[in-house]
Amino acid sequence: MLLVLKGVIGGLFLASLIGFILSYRVKSEGGKATVENLNARIRAWWIMIGIFSISFLIGPAGSMVSLAFVSILALREYVTLIDTVRADHRTLFWSFFVCTPLQYWFWYIGWYGVAIILIPVYASFLCRLV
Repeated sequence: MLLVLKGVIGGLFLASLIGFILSYRVKSEGGKATVENLNARIRAWWIMIGIFSISFLIGPAGSMVSLAFVSILALREYVTLIDTVRADHRTLFWSFFVCTPLQYWFWYIGWYGVAIILIPVYASFLCRLV
């Protein structure tokens, strides 16, 4: 894992260098906007790698918390993209605040069998009841 992290950081250094050089060489307005977009994405990747590295150094608990947080953010992003109605709010509550954290808790304590079937079986059954 450390070798992969070193490779990603090396790639980001190279990308940062290329972005820095391009920011001085590009003269057109469209090109400057494209390079600025590229540099913003590279900065975002630096932040993501920093957060990942910190959670990796903290250990399994840090990794589980950061992955759970990212999962909840991804679920929130998905929900903003789809059409929801008021009737969906109870199901979304259970998905955000009960099922997703509970699934990560099961992964953390080693109940892999329960974690694997929690979302597809139990959460689906719960959504039918709610």
